[in-house]
Amino acid sequence: MSEDRRPSRKASLAPSGRIEAYAGSREVDALMCHALAHLRARLGEFDAARAAMDRYRSFWRDTGQTLSFLRSVEVEFDLAMLAGEAEHACDVVEEAWRSLNELGDSWPYLAAFLGQGRYAVGRYADAREAAAFAAEHGDEVEGSLGLGVLAKLAARSGDASTALETIAEAVERVDRTDFLFDRGTVYTDRGETLRLLGREDEALAAFDEAIGLFDQKGDLVSSERVRRFATDARFSG
Repeated sequence: MSEDRRPSRKASLAPSGRIEAYAGSREVDALMCHALAHLRARLGEFDAARAAMDRYRSFWRDTGQTLSFLRSVEVEFDLAMLAGEAEHACDVVEEAWRSLNELGDSWPYLAAFLGQGRYAVGRYADAREAAAFAAEHGDEVEGSLGLGVLAKLAARSGDASTALETIAEAVERVDRTDFLFDRGTVYTDRGETLRLLGREDEALAAFDEAIGLFDQKGDLVSSERVRRFATDARFSG
């Protein structure tokens, strides 16, 4: 999930840059709550994150902006995954994906999340289809997230050459961006891919790089999660 990939246009602040200039603007409040929800979740403040998420998503719902409301599920997916609620994360993105498809909207970013969610709950065959869609149709961020899932699937099936080629492409794509969270996610995928292939030392190096990216972002939750991966890799190695 990237730092600034909102489902609708950004609201401009006043020349002073003060949010108070827009007191009473529910749209600005919603957009600020979007950022706060992601931030609070990365700090592990999940109750506050969910409250901000609800304010953000309810704006799109209450104003009848159906596509934006459905796309705003990305923040709920993000919060659930960070909170370790993979089943819920997968369920909400599945529902939104079906609804968007019915409206003729196949958003590669949501497909990437769908692939991640399905992989997280062990639905590997289903994860491949969604991840491949994101990799084929997405930009650098969306595509790299899809490729990260595909690399892990290839490693899990024992196809080392495809796994290494795919994760290298994922890293190359995401490194063209300045989105620290997504880069950290793909570097974590590289660590997991290498670990699945039995290349523990390389996996540890990839995990360390991911931790550095999450630390730059101030993402305490993701950083701690990858530290646990690294610890597991050290003990299994």
